[in-house]
Amino acid sequence: MVSDSGDFQGVGFAATVNTARALLLDGDSARTGIEGVLVTGVVAKALNLPQPSGFLVTDVAGDSLAERMGLMGGQLDVVIDGQRLLIGGDVILGINGVVVGDDRPAYRAVFASLAASKPGTLVRCKVLRAGKTLELSLKMPIIPARERP
Repeated sequence: MVSDSGDFQGVGFAATVNTARALLLDGDSARTGIEGVLVTGVVAKALNLPQPSGFLVTDVAGDSLAERMGLMGGQLDVVIDGQRLLIGGDVILGINGVVVGDDRPAYRAVFASLAASKPGTLVRCKVLRAGKTLELSLKMPIIPARERP
């Protein structure tokens, strides 16, 4: 609200549930243990992706779902088409049959698929590693009730 003096007092910010959900799905590295960047266009071609886009894994947190699945982060800092990247790790091509798309909604759909995975279900992750396409999988852990948020 604006006071009589013109100063702002008690300014609050609100976010819709959809906005909050999108932010969590875009960067919930705490849950999955994956950090990375969406690569498309020239960068995707430079990395020899077999499709127009992928999620370049730059870092994998220890003792995370990503580490247990076998995902590997990058080791080599490079600049491709003016973009600084950490390469040498995996590029996620799809999760549970959902292909990484080159626009935000398609990209989010892949990670929404991961977030929607129920405990005990098998998650399949198609990756490009060292020029070869592999499928990694992990059975989603069952979180004891006392550890749930």
